[in-house]
Amino acid sequence: MRGSRPRSRGDRGVRRTGLLPLARLLDALPVHVRRPPRHAAPGVGDQPPLHPAARAGRPSPRRRQRLSVRLRRPGAQAPHAGDRGRLGGVRVLHFVPYFPPERLGGVGEFVAGLHEGLLGKGHVSTVVTTGRRSGAGVHRIARRPLVWFFKTSLWARRGRTYDVVHLQAGEALPVLLALRLLRLLLGGGPKVLTTFHVSFVGISASFRPYALGGRTFADETRALVYRTLVSWLHRVLDRVTIILSDQVNTISRQSRAEVLGSDDDQLHPVIYYGLADLDEGDDGSVATGSVVPSPVELLYAGSGGHRKRVAALSFVLQEVRRSVPDARLRIVGFTPQSEPRVAALLAELGLTEHVDFAGVKTSAQLPEFYARARVLVVPSAYEGLPFVILEAMRSGLPVVATRVSGHPEAIEDGVNGFLVDLDDPEQLAQRCVELLQDDGLAERLGRAARETFLQRFDIDRQLRRYIEIYQCLRGH
Repeated sequence: MRGSRPRSRGDRGVRRTGLLPLARLLDALPVHVRRPPRHAAPGVGDQPPLHPAARAGRPSPRRRQRLSVRLRRPGAQAPHAGDRGRLGGVRVLHFVPYFPPERLGGVGEFVAGLHEGLLGKGHVSTVVTTGRRSGAGVHRIARRPLVWFFKTSLWARRGRTYDVVHLQAGEALPVLLALRLLRLLLGGGPKVLTTFHVSFVGISASFRPYALGGRTFADETRALVYRTLVSWLHRVLDRVTIILSDQVNTISRQSRAEVLGSDDDQLHPVIYYGLADLDEGDDGSVATGSVVPSPVELLYAGSGGHRKRVAALSFVLQEVRRSVPDARLRIVGFTPQSEPRVAALLAELGLTEHVDFAGVKTSAQLPEFYARARVLVVPSAYEGLPFVILEAMRSGLPVVATRVSGHPEAIEDGVNGFLVDLDDPEQLAQRCVELLQDDGLAERLGRAARETFLQRFDIDRQLRRYIEIYQCLRGH
């Protein structure tokens, strides 16, 4: 028959999925054809094992011999064609729902450090995020997280020019679904690594009412319902993302146990956050040109909210001042206007004049606040592995934190800091008093905290682990 051709197994596959017309339309477009690179078989222990989804989706030897197809517009050159093999560098595309400097902390800081580190080591790194102003290698495609969530799918075709697409939990599920569809239609494409930072089961539990100082603290009903629904939605997105990802890792063992129900270091590696060390004598004030803050005894650095248990700060300060009458508390990260209940409680206890609200600061400004405090207080009900603890340890500042989530993986009680029970401001205050009244103890714990940072939370260690995974995924 005129124009007929034998149907391949690929045609039969897309016919079964109902996508044959779309596949033939794609075949009619101009294409760039290349042969996939050949990789030597790794020796034992050369590469970490892949997530089961990656092994299940690995092409057969016959399929690896076929030509892989990559779409491009007529007249356009293959994007970044020379970058893939350059000095063994990898091309990584990151999707993250927020990114500095428009929003600070958390997963955005993690991706920022990873992005800068990859570029510094000669790899190719691109970030797709929210915000107003794009920059070199950073594309802000929407202002609102929900709009960004759906617009990520538009990056699927461009994502096929990268070796690895790195997602943060289920925050960019649309692009993952689109990449999977293109992999089904065209074969090949990037591998997907997903990093989980928190468990939304743990976050949901932290929304419950709690009691301090004979008072009960609870979110408004509307806020509680909204957060519960959002948490449930995140859990659904995360489960689908786990199934579709080629590799999954977490940032703490506790997160891995809660999200994946796993303790397998080979299958689901834990890679702790890493930070660049400060230059000797650098406390951040020179770099930022800001006014040097006055010394204080207690420091809280972080956002407000029910999960952070910021109401406990008032009771902690009240207890500490009974033993250290001149003690002051500095709060960095929120204001009296953003947390009116905290401001009202401080006023009720007569502590307003003993608290300094410094407002929101950048990560580059925080070292000067760590350098002028004697104890960092972390009363949170749930965290993944908070950057503030690692930043304080880097500065040699003793930390008193609740014994929850990832805190015990950084702090060894009585060795490089103190851990206390959740919602026990008296115990937290007691540990603070011990540090304030015993300079030798504070110096010993601060020195041990810095040693822990250097050994386990250095940025080079984190980069090395992720680059190993990127290269392993590219090789498969």
